[in-house]
Amino acid sequence: MKGLDGLSFRPARPDDLTDIAELHGRSVAGLSASTLDERQLAASAAMGKTEAYRQDLARSNLMLAISPEGEIVGSAGWIEADGEPGTGRIRKVFIDPRYARRGLATRLVSDAEARARKAGCRRFIVRSSLLAVPFYETLGYRRKNAGTMPSAGGVELPVVFMEKP
Repeated sequence: MKGLDGLSFRPARPDDLTDIAELHGRSVAGLSASTLDERQLAASAAMGKTEAYRQDLARSNLMLAISPEGEIVGSAGWIEADGEPGTGRIRKVFIDPRYARRGLATRLVSDAEARARKAGCRRFIVRSSLLAVPFYETLGYRRKNAGTMPSAGGVELPVVFMEKP
């Protein structure tokens, strides 16, 4: 399994939400263990199983990468940032660990940015996991500040807020 050969791409559908949440769980468990402790990993997994999370996925303009076997192996989307007209917020960028570091996230984020540009966005922001900061920097994003995001059970997950002018 080299590169992205054999993958197809399509917009997410309502019947994909459970499979997308499962992808997000695999991605965090397989790729973020070095930056999150056990409590944070468990909280992230629990968050992905909530109805609120499914609703958040549904509004995120997601594009999916589909394996030749029909499995969802990547996602990325965008929404317009609240209170910031013309700013797209890149979100829900998750890659199955088996497909990591092959250019899939770059392709999906570039697609999300292009779709957001078509909708009038000229600036982009992202709330990045600690693991993904170097990745976003290679795409031209700059660190603004560190922070946290709430997760299940009141557990806070470390993040870095980034922007791409």
